[in-house]
Amino acid sequence: MRQSSSFVRGLILLALIAVLGLIPTSTASASDIAARAAIPSSRYIVVFEPTVNVDAFASQLHWQFGLNVTLSYQHALLGIAAEIPDWAVPFVERHPLVKYVTKDYAIHLHDQIVPTGIQRVMAPANPAIGINGQDDVRVDVDVAIIDTGIDLEHPDLNVVNAVDCTQGWPQGVCVPGGDDDHFHGTHIAGIIGALDNGEGTVGIAPGARLWAVKALDSAGEGSSSWLIAALDYVTQHADEIEVANLSLGCVDCNNPAQDEAIANAVAAGVTIVVSAGNEGHDASRNSPANHPDVITVSAIADFDGLPGG
Repeated sequence: MRQSSSFVRGLILLALIAVLGLIPTSTASASDIAARAAIPSSRYIVVFEPTVNVDAFASQLHWQFGLNVTLSYQHALLGIAAEIPDWAVPFVERHPLVKYVTKDYAIHLHDQIVPTGIQRVMAPANPAIGINGQDDVRVDVDVAIIDTGIDLEHPDLNVVNAVDCTQGWPQGVCVPGGDDDHFHGTHIAGIIGALDNGEGTVGIAPGARLWAVKALDSAGEGSSSWLIAALDYVTQHADEIEVANLSLGCVDCNNPAQDEAIANAVAAGVTIVVSAGNEGHDASRNSPANHPDVITVSAIADFDGLPGG
């Protein structure tokens, strides 16, 4: 059951915006971006009309057109991710129960280094957080970290749920798991919610209930289909999750299915915070940072923690 007040929710949103806004940027080369965009051309996302039974229709498409279904979606949108033979694509697109078909895209994490951000947003002085090294106040908010997972054994993180959305078929949905095999997701989780227990670092919202939603692999790479699966899971639990953090994206890769999933997650009550990206260009080219329903957080070039760069 959702218990957080609008004040606490606003607190963590402002904190996330402030901290992520202090992250220095790095610039990816054109070759890096091209390599990250590589994904099998046969991978698609098929969005169904709202009256469709997802499992039954996915099975029908498999037998009729040879689709290799990898994921199914039932909450943020109705549809599937699948490998489709070239000859079958136009037939699937014209099926009366299919809303549209779109390509799957590669996505990647946004590398981050956080300097003195916690002090800069004056979190220690905020009485609602109560940072004093005693773990006597835990911020009452649920935050989904859609990333590489979270270290589920980390003693400073209050992880309450964890799933892996990268496994695909035969499960076809997010499954129990979500342990971090990279480091990025755990890093982000610590920025947001590391316990105020006198050990190590402390997060902006100490003790926040963290949901590890793994949508990137051990190399920090993923796909729109995995991200939609993660959004589908978050939407399913929108009565519990207040905020979802996405420090990931792709360039020149607008995906209508991904956009629809985000819009429906927000409509269900989840506030989505997205990093603008580190490619050094206008965030309007970055997805999902360019989605009108998300809070997009940019960065400043800070190299010494002092004014002036």
